[in-house]
Amino acid sequence: MMFEKQHVVQLADMNFRFGELELQASREMVGETKFSDRVDAEEKMIDTRAEFQSYLDDEMVFRRGDGTIATKEEFLASLENEGNLTSELRSKIVLIEVRGTQAIVIILVYLKGTRNGKEIDATFRNIRLFEFRDDWKCVMWFNKPYSSDEYTSSENW
Repeated sequence: MMFEKQHVVQLADMNFRFGELELQASREMVGETKFSDRVDAEEKMIDTRAEFQSYLDDEMVFRRGDGTIATKEEFLASLENEGNLTSELRSKIVLIEVRGTQAIVIILVYLKGTRNGKEIDATFRNIRLFEFRDDWKCVMWFNKPYSSDEYTSSENW
């Protein structure tokens, strides 16, 4: 295995990439990426989904901010749900701790957009558990609304 510091850097990069992929998927849904036609946009969405999928364990469990539970496939399908659009997403890593072949990442995520067609402008605490096999994979993703005054609006990010 790599030196622990390299793991921390890799995990940080991966977690920031999660946010980038979510924004990218949302823009592809509404055509903001200005592809020449819908076929190009659909191919790009397939690439985005495939990259996201590569970071997630096949048995990953995702707990949404509203408390519902989703499998890896349900989570990936939600990236293509027209009622789940992201106009702004910011992330701040609070903790990365590596213990052998497991790691925990705690990250605050500010989200502005819609989920299931409902407007959302909130901050969430994401607790993500990773396991290292051939590479790091997210095996659990716990998402809960975060209520600190410090990070409840976009001005504080």
